[in-house]
Amino acid sequence: MFKFQRLNVWVKAKDYSRELFLIANRLPSSYRFSFADQLIRAGLSITNNIAEGTGRLTSLEQRNFYNMAKGSVYETDEISKMLTGLINRK
Repeated sequence: MFKFQRLNVWVKAKDYSRELFLIANRLPSSYRFSFADQLIRAGLSITNNIAEGTGRLTSLEQRNFYNMAKGSVYETDEISKMLTGLINRK
């Protein structure tokens, strides 16, 4: 087991990424190549940046990757709320 896999934040991010994937797959086909791809990429970016951050040697490098993960959360959070609203209207 890698160090990052023991972090609660990574486990929760992995679950969040799965949820984004499920939302993306429920979108109408006309949205799959824009919103869906963006949701999936951002979700993967969250977990990947947390994992990469744990492998860095300095606190500054770690913080940089954690900040990138946080940015991806912000990117998907608003979008996921909007998509949930869109899905619920259908």
